[in-house]
Amino acid sequence: MGDVLHAAAGALMLAGAVALIWSFRAGTPACPRIAPASLLALFAGVSLASGVLGPDALAPAASPVAVAIIGAASALLVAGAAAGVVRCRRVAGAAAAQVGAAAVVVVLQVAAVALEGAADVPAAVAELVNLLAYLALWLSFGLLAFVAASAAYRVLFSSARADVRRPFSFLVVHGAKPDGAVPSPILASRLDAALALWERQGRRGVFIVSGGTGACDEVSEAAAMRGYLLERGVPADAVIMEDRSTTTLENLVFSRAVVERLSAGAPGRFALITSEFHAFRCAALACRLGLDAEVVAAPTRLATWLRSFAREYGAVFLEYPRQIGYVALIWLVGTLLL
Repeated sequence: MGDVLHAAAGALMLAGAVALIWSFRAGTPACPRIAPASLLALFAGVSLASGVLGPDALAPAASPVAVAIIGAASALLVAGAAAGVVRCRRVAGAAAAQVGAAAVVVVLQVAAVALEGAADVPAAVAELVNLLAYLALWLSFGLLAFVAASAAYRVLFSSARADVRRPFSFLVVHGAKPDGAVPSPILASRLDAALALWERQGRRGVFIVSGGTGACDEVSEAAAMRGYLLERGVPADAVIMEDRSTTTLENLVFSRAVVERLSAGAPGRFALITSEFHAFRCAALACRLGLDAEVVAAPTRLATWLRSFAREYGAVFLEYPRQIGYVALIWLVGTLLL
C-alpha cells in the first residue's frame, strides 16, 4: 500500500507541475483554464507525499512539509500587513485582516495536533478540526503558488518578451488610483510597460486607458493615464479613454465596448497591461469574456507588491469558489478510503 501511495503521489505531483508549466507557457488563453486543476493535482500529491493524507495520516501541522508551507504563507501575510502599516502609518483593516488570517491558520494547525488521538474529544469534532486545518493548508499552499505565479508572469510575460509577430491592435492599460492628477508609481509602471510594447511593435496599436474616478480623486484614472502618454509623445488619436469602470471586470467589458464602437465590431487582438500580481485574475476574466488577449505584466516595487498580493489572492480565490469544495472532497476521499 505504501509503495502504491508513493507512486500515486509522485504521479500527481509530476502531472500537476508539468501541466502548470505548460499552461504558463501557453499564455492567457490556457493558463486560467488549466492552472486550477493542475494546482489541485499538485496539492493532492504533496498531501500524500507529506503524510497529511494516507493510512497513517497526520494532522497538517505534524508534517514538516506542511509546517513549511504554513509558516511561509503566514510570514508573507504578516510581512504584507507590516508593509501596509508602514505605508498608512496606522493599522488599517486590510493589515488587520492579514494578521488575523495568519493567526487563524496557525491556531487551526495547533488545535488539530492537540486533538489528534485525544480520548476525551468526540471523533467527529477532531475530524472537523482536521478538515479545517487541511483547508487552511490548501489556502496557504495556494497563496505560495500565487506568489510564484506572479513572479513567473513578471519574467515570462513582460513587455520585452511579449510576442509581437502578430501585433496587438489594442493596448488596454488597467487603471489604479492616481496621485492627484498624475499616475501613481504602480500606474506609471503599467503605462511604461505599455509604451515599451507599443515601441516594440513599431508604434502600432491604439491605447485604451481604462479606469474611472474614485471618491477622492481629482481626475479619473483614464485622464491621468492619457496625460502621461501624451507627454511621452503618443499621438492624441492613439489614446482612447474609458473612464467609467471601477473594477477589473468593468475595465474589460467597457474597453471591449469601446473597441466594438470604434472598429464596427471587427475583431482585434488585445494586450492587457497590468501589474504582475493582478495578471492571473485579469487573464481569467479575459477568458471568460472570450477576448483574443494576452496579459502583459508590469513590474511592481517590493513594498507595493507586499501591500497588494494578499488582497489580490483573495479576489482570485473568489473567482474559483468550487476549489474549496474539491479540496474538501480530496480530504474526504483520503480519510475514508486511504
